Amino acid sequence: MAYKLVITEKAEELLDNLIYHLIYRLKNTQAAVHLFDSIEKIYDRLEENPFQFPESRDMILRRRGYREAVLTDMDYVIIFRVEETSVYVTGISISWRTIERKCNSLDGRKKFLKRIERQ
Repeated sequence: MAYKLVITEKAEELLDNLIYHLIYRLKNTQAAVHLFDSIEKIYDRLEENPFQFPESRDMILRRRGYREAVLTDMDYVIIFRVEETSVYVTGISISWRTIERKCNSLDGRKKFLKRIERQ
């Protein structure tokens, strides 16, 4: 079954910000190209079968039906949900491992979750 991939405006904005950061702040065009190519591969896989990716590790997101695709060779995760035959990509961020380090507090986690869910 083929799924329709819907990239939310927020997810596009997050990706643009990540690419901008890699190119202009870190001066690493190669990493930006690699990130973009890796995300394109994940998008192709999401269109084929989004259920090959696990439910979100975050309890709140999991309860809301979110799943995650980890870019294994980079430190990023794509957050998405499946509704019937559509896959909604709602966030692209640093990996949960990094998020957990930065969001030790419940308040930090809530702020992060609010950012992902804004569409």
